[in-house]
Amino acid sequence: MNKSAIARIIGEPKRVNAEMQEFRKNAKVLSASRASLIQKYPKQWIAIYGREVKASGGSLNKVLEEVDRLKLPRNRVVIRYIERTARRMVL
Repeated sequence: MNKSAIARIIGEPKRVNAEMQEFRKNAKVLSASRASLIQKYPKQWIAIYGREVKASGGSLNKVLEEVDRLKLPRNRVVIRYIERTARRMVL
């Protein structure tokens, strides 16, 4: 598979890189602001875009409806359920 075929599938590398960098920054909001997010949005779903919470609600559907109403690109919004306790993963 050549570069142009890959670009047709995933997009132009510069654009994909920019989108990934923005996604990382949005995801970093979750870890850097965990304490304040727990205080403000306990037991709620939140949607982060542009490095800020754009929507919140008690259900995933409600948050997705707000994301759509705001015309945010779903594939670039970080959505997370905010819990008071951190989940532990056993691998």
